[in-house]
Amino acid sequence: MVSIGCGLDSRFQRVSNHNQATFYELDLPEVINLREKLFPASAKDLTIKSSMLETDWMDMLRQKHPHGRFLFLAEGVMMYFNEEQVKSVIQNLAQRFPGCEIYFDFASKWAARNSDKHESVKRTKARFHFGLNDPHTIEQWFPKLKLIERFYFISEEKKRWGLPGLIMWLIPALHKSFGIVGYKVGEISK
Repeated sequence: MVSIGCGLDSRFQRVSNHNQATFYELDLPEVINLREKLFPASAKDLTIKSSMLETDWMDMLRQKHPHGRFLFLAEGVMMYFNEEQVKSVIQNLAQRFPGCEIYFDFASKWAARNSDKHESVKRTKARFHFGLNDPHTIEQWFPKLKLIERFYFISEEKKRWGLPGLIMWLIPALHKSFGIVGYKVGEISK
């Protein structure tokens, strides 16, 4: 598994059978430097100091694991980049890792335009740049890319969202404002 933009995520430490797979944590050098100070080193939890926009790290993984089946996970990352950057990352992964799966969370185009109102974003002055209304749009970016999973956050744990969640549930455009999508890259014929 490769956690793109891992930050200080502790998934490896929280998964009980984490030693059955190799985890790669990818983020910018300054983030990985801090991460390495806070988390114990492990032969199964490796770090990569790079931007997701670069391809050297992809080539290194491909060379190190030529027949590896990868799961790429980008949580809280893609919406901060523009569509061309997201498209480039998805295409570069798909070209290099046939058979891989790519999962990321997304905001709708409306939610991206209104990210300055999002509770966890407005305090940081960060902005969402990438919005996704139709998850099938991503399939057009690479010939062997197939949507295999999607769900919307408001559909999960409905009681947690209270009255605002009920309102969002009743209005389809709001209901589909935030979610997670997963894609499978098919094998390329030789």
